[in-house]
Amino acid sequence: MVGRMVVKIKQDNGEERVLGNFNPDTHTLYIERKRSKHFYRKLGAWGIDEKAFKGLLTEHGLEDIVLYDKEEHKRYKATAKDFLENGKYLHFKPHRLQLFLEEKYWRLI
Repeated sequence: MVGRMVVKIKQDNGEERVLGNFNPDTHTLYIERKRSKHFYRKLGAWGIDEKAFKGLLTEHGLEDIVLYDKEEHKRYKATAKDFLENGKYLHFKPHRLQLFLEEKYWRLI
């Protein structure tokens, strides 16, 4: 058992942020978000940094993403396959390219 590793990203403006924690034993990325700030209402979707997603997928075998909504106190789960097959790419400065997955693909857990 390796334990969880912190996943950090560097935005286009140079600011470094923690994306979440990755568990290499379960191939799961755990992220925390606030719906009022991070949910893209136009698509009805949650997003993830595209570069970090692809890196975890190719280098560590990412399989699942578990998202905890800190405002509604709900946990959702989606697969990397869902993101690859149904995700939509959008870019909002100063953030890097984001990959969004509509809420209908997330399961409440």
